[in-house]
Amino acid sequence: MKKCVLILILIVLTLSVPVNSYAKNNPATKLGRGAANLITGGVEIPKGFMDFHAKDGWVSGATAGVCVGIFKAIGRSFVGVYEIVTFLIPIPEYYEPILTDPEYMLSTN
Repeated sequence: MKKCVLILILIVLTLSVPVNSYAKNNPATKLGRGAANLITGGVEIPKGFMDFHAKDGWVSGATAGVCVGIFKAIGRSFVGVYEIVTFLIPIPEYYEPILTDPEYMLSTN
């Protein structure tokens, strides 16, 4: 039990050390971004409804908004899988995000 606690403490300390990096992105960021996009991809559907509903009313939200949301959810989920599978490969250059609007589904950008 003591070994497990010691290993866990070492892992937490290692991961909490700031990385002196040339960019904000690294393999761990790419892996986390991919997991976040895979898990939250489905949130695009209600977001699409809400965006279209705010602009054109509930009929537009229920039709076009849901369709656009489904399309974006599938895309975000596939990009999440891609980033998880390729997180060790610096493609795009310097582990930059593929989706930038927003980079994470639940971000405020």
